[in-house]
Amino acid sequence: MTTYQPDGPYVIQSGKHAGQVLELLMFRDYPFLSFMLKRLKGHFWKKKNKFHLHLEWLMQGGENRQPKMICPQCKKQTVEYFSIIYGHSGGFSISPLYTCCGQEKCKEQLRAMALGKPQRLMPFRSSTIKRFSTIAGRKEVVGLYKRVFGLPERLTRQVAFEFFNQKT
Repeated sequence: MTTYQPDGPYVIQSGKHAGQVLELLMFRDYPFLSFMLKRLKGHFWKKKNKFHLHLEWLMQGGENRQPKMICPQCKKQTVEYFSIIYGHSGGFSISPLYTCCGQEKCKEQLRAMALGKPQRLMPFRSSTIKRFSTIAGRKEVVGLYKRVFGLPERLTRQVAFEFFNQKT
């Protein structure tokens, strides 16, 4: 666990994503950031630079954000999972309606909503985004995340930073 505490969004200084903000890339290109962190961890560093520290902080913060949306099944607790319902043609459906808290009763309701189609429950964590192999699939999941976490459709660097800078 890192003790690094940033004072604002981190702007990438060089490379393919020069001028872009790490916090916004979490929503736009999570697989790239995951790759970069894995690459950085594969080297020995006497001292980590600010990019390395910020990326570690950001990736860690994306794993424990608490959704704001109330479970549409029990209408009591906040959601923890979303359901992916796979279609016969290879596509999938996700929706705020296909979300639930961690209670088994609510998970069972989601299973029933799939009407026998293949289904998978996924947790609301940033790392879940990289499980979607297509850009279109990741965009759809990010759209769901924005609704569930109460984020605006068009994120600014400051709003994205504040989202990851929450203490819980």
